[in-house]
Amino acid sequence: SSGINAEYGGTSHYHVALENRLAELHNKERSLVFTSCYVANDTTLQTLARQLDAEIFSDSGNHASMIAGITNSRMPKHIFRHNDTDHLEELLANSDPDR
Repeated sequence: SSGINAEYGGTSHYHVALENRLAELHNKERSLVFTSCYVANDTTLQTLARQLDAEIFSDSGNHASMIAGITNSRMPKHIFRHNDTDHLEELLANSDPDR
């Protein structure tokens, strides 16, 4: 289970039971419960970016939780102007596809 950090917040029997039940309900091997959507976005984006060795393209209007996850991943990032697909295309054209 996850919170900000299980070492600080702890994991109780109830957390484990909820995660087990959710996994069973969705026919998955495991599940993970986060303390908030902010923590879920931050943790998920930083983990995926690192695991995929990703170069990230992010809208400048993204929620703070997404910005935190992208920043915390320490992966190369490019921020395009809010809803500006021309700017995004420009950034994509200048990125290294072999990265």
